[in-house]
Amino acid sequence: MDSKNLIRHLAQHVHSTRFEDLTTAEVDRTKQCLLDCLGNMLAGRFSGKADGFLRHAASSIQPDGATIFGFQKVTLEKAAFCNAAFSRVMDLDDGHRRAMGHPGVVIIPTVLAVGEVLHATTQEAIAAIVAAYDVYIEIGMAINPYSYTVKGFDTTGVAGTVAAAAAIAKLKHLDMETTKHAMAIAALHSGGFIEYLSDGSSGKLLCPAWTAATGLRSVEMAECGFTGPDSVLEGTHGLFRCFSENADLSNFGATLGTTRHIMTAYFKAHACLRRLHAAIDALLAARKQHALSLENVRRIVVNAGDFVLKADARRPSTLVAAQGSMPFVLAVALKHGKVSRESLQSSMGDPELEAVQDTISLKFSEAIAARQASDSSLWGKFNWRSKRRTASSLLNMRRSARENLRPPCHGTNCKGSLWINSSARPRRLKRSDWRRLSPGSTPLTASTHSFRRFRLRASPRTLRTRPWRRAVDDVSARRRLALAIIGRGNVTTDAIAAC
Repeated sequence: MDSKNLIRHLAQHVHSTRFEDLTTAEVDRTKQCLLDCLGNMLAGRFSGKADGFLRHAASSIQPDGATIFGFQKVTLEKAAFCNAAFSRVMDLDDGHRRAMGHPGVVIIPTVLAVGEVLHATTQEAIAAIVAAYDVYIEIGMAINPYSYTVKGFDTTGVAGTVAAAAAIAKLKHLDMETTKHAMAIAALHSGGFIEYLSDGSSGKLLCPAWTAATGLRSVEMAECGFTGPDSVLEGTHGLFRCFSENADLSNFGATLGTTRHIMTAYFKAHACLRRLHAAIDALLAARKQHALSLENVRRIVVNAGDFVLKADARRPSTLVAAQGSMPFVLAVALKHGKVSRESLQSSMGDPELEAVQDTISLKFSEAIAARQASDSSLWGKFNWRSKRRTASSLLNMRRSARENLRPPCHGTNCKGSLWINSSARPRRLKRSDWRRLSPGSTPLTASTHSFRRFRLRASPRTLRTRPWRRAVDDVSARRRLALAIIGRGNVTTDAIAAC
């Protein structure tokens, strides 16, 4: 692809993306992302974090607007704003390893809100989501890992703003030139950084909400005749130079139209930062295999590069801070056998876990850092010692045991990434181990369910009649819960009970 006018190339791709050109696998994957986001959105709506957002939207009631889950119809911007924030509350939003950040938490709530107002068809919504994921991931891969790991910019806010504008322009069937200007205006006003991790303040929830609203405003401005520069991405003062000092444009857009990036998005099984997941997987596997517990584990060491070492905060005082603390989440995993929002909250201030955190250490490894330079999937090495055994696990993020909802092994070419060393003889995880470690061995097939026009309503009264929140921690259950919402356009007690 020409290294000039990159935003125009992306806009052309968005404009030319058609549902008819998508494969069955790509459509199914998009539905899985949609279901995963809906499950997170529903859980976030009925958490304590939703109250402030509902107060913010209370003055914007609009009968012909878009729906906030479990609330009322409000203005389009407020609906996208609040639903995007709800999708982030559980910290289980989908993501992309190389692009970093979380595309679905911005794109899908925006598409749902705009699609509802426009009476969009499912085919139109799916095409918009696929095109927007392509935009997000292309921009994210160009600026990362430097932008996020070194500079501390939140890719969800940087790439997500342009992707949200792309999705809206696609749903509105805007011409290519207007689409380009909408995306360029969005790029000019993108941003967000992760200093909220230092104290667990509200920036993490507000980032996708602000991003969705900025995408909406950018499209409105483009429709009113305002313009954005062709060089907004690669220019001297463009997005790539502002957010990354070494943006990689060598393969930018090279596979657009032939490879759909949504196929490489991951789903989270642990309610914490993605960089902590491999160590959690290793600990949970060792915990089950060797009956590890708080009583018999003497020491845990994670050898890693600089990126993972930033997660060494201890005794967090807020939930957001807890979700970014390696010692804390490993202590929770060791005690509870899982890392969910509920297990994290219930463990805050637990004196038993505070003592365990002192036995968990993160150490810089030059060998790991050197290997990361050639393989960014490798994030560290996990070691543990109990009264009887000492073992280690190589933390390779290329395929973690809990990464995907679909079966992780296909054919005979499947190689596990979680290594358990017993004495001096390592072994790979077998297919049966993958099944045992996965949250659900037989994932739901989204393609068997019909998706009609967007008529999404959620009643607080019916939702509160069932203890559904426990199901959200299980990724497959999260999908089943979402299907209950959209199966007939409403939520009923019976539908939730069927989950």
